[in-house]
Amino acid sequence: MHKFENPQEQSQSTIEKIKETKQELESLLNNPEENKKGILELTQEIEKLNSILKKEIEERIKKQALFYEGNHKEIKTESRPEILETLSKSESKKVRASVAENPNTSVKTLQKLSDDEEEDVRASVAKNLSAPLNLLKKLSNNESKLVRAFVAENPNASVKILQALSKDEFHATKIFVVENPNVSEEILQALSKDESEYVRASVALSSNTPSHILKRLSKDEHERVRRSTALNSSTPKEALQELSKDPFEKVKEGVAHNPNTPKDVLEELSKDGSGWVREGVAQNPSTPKETLKELSEDSMHSVKVIALKRIKD
Repeated sequence: MHKFENPQEQSQSTIEKIKETKQELESLLNNPEENKKGILELTQEIEKLNSILKKEIEERIKKQALFYEGNHKEIKTESRPEILETLSKSESKKVRASVAENPNTSVKTLQKLSDDEEEDVRASVAKNLSAPLNLLKKLSNNESKLVRAFVAENPNASVKILQALSKDEFHATKIFVVENPNVSEEILQALSKDESEYVRASVALSSNTPSHILKRLSKDEHERVRRSTALNSSTPKEALQELSKDPFEKVKEGVAHNPNTPKDVLEELSKDGSGWVREGVAQNPSTPKETLKELSEDSMHSVKVIALKRIKD
C-alpha cells in the first residue's frame, strides 16, 4: 500500500464538481439560444475547476515525491508513471537509480535516465526488465563496464547484443553473457576458449553448455575449470570418469557431488584419501546404499553422520 492515496482520489470533491457542472452544461445545450449566458458561465466554471484539479494533483505528486526523497527504497513498489517521472528529476542519485530500476517506469523516462551522469543510474536502467531492446543495445556500448555487465545479465538482451558483449574486455561481462538464458552455443564455444580461467569456468558450469564443449573443458589446464566441469550434471560420464582421477582434491570433490557420476566411480571415490571427497559421495543422491553403509563407518565424523542419515531416509 502506498504511503499516499492516489491524487485523483484525494481530489474527488473537485472531480465531482466538474461532473455536476458538465451535467448542468449538457442540459443547457439542449436549448443553446435561450441559455447562452448560462452556457458561457458553466464553460468558464469547468475551465476553472480543471485548473484547480491540475494544481491539486501537482501538489499531491510533489508531496509524494518528497516522501520518496527520504525513503528511496520504497520506490520499487511505486507503479504510477507521473510519480516516477517526477522522481526521475531528483537531485539524489539513489532516488534516480531506484526509478531507473522500477519496471513500471515509462520507456520515455528510462530513455532520459540512460544518459544520466551517474554510473549507478545508467546501470539500473541496464538491468531493468522493462528496458526495450533498442535501449539495451545503446547501453551495451556504454563507457562504463558496470553498465555493460548489467546489460549482459538482462534476460531481454538479444543474441546479437550478447555476441558483441562476449568480446568485452571486462571478464565479469563475459561471465554474465554465459549465464544469460539467451546465450547461443556459438558464443559458449568461443568463450570456452577465453584467456580467463574464470570465464572458462563459468562456461563449464553453465547448464546451457553442450556436452562436447564440456568434454573438452574437462581437460582444461586450470583446476578451477576442471572442477566446474566436474560439478556440471551435463558433463558426459566418460569425462567424469577421467576427472575422478584428477590430482586436485577440489576436482574429485566436484565429481563426488555430481548426480550424473556413475555408481562405480562413486564407489571408488568413497575410498578416497580426502574426507571432503568421501563426504561428497555420502551426499550424492546417486550413491548406492551399499556404498553408504560402508561410509557409515567412516573415520570422518561428518561423513559417518551424513551416510547414516541417507540410509534412514
